[in-house]
Amino acid sequence: MAKIIVGGFSTSYVEGLYNEKQYYVYEPKRNGLTNKELRSNRICNIKYILNSTTLLEKNIKSKNFLKVNKDYFSGIKIKQLDTILESILND
Repeated sequence: MAKIIVGGFSTSYVEGLYNEKQYYVYEPKRNGLTNKELRSNRICNIKYILNSTTLLEKNIKSKNFLKVNKDYFSGIKIKQLDTILESILND
């Protein structure tokens, strides 16, 4: 299993939370999100949103990754997802 995860705000973000991995948010400008959109997010501080490989490398080396409250999503603890996912898969 990977030690770190690099990606945008996507399923890999939730995967990083669920598996308690270091998550580095990488949103290069070519992905199309504006600075205004990035600043308006409620999940993390803009300082954790990296838009260049140079910043990404620097943050990985210094272990400056996104740390988020695991109970952020509607008060559901990330580990409770096991029960939710099992019930969906067993239907």
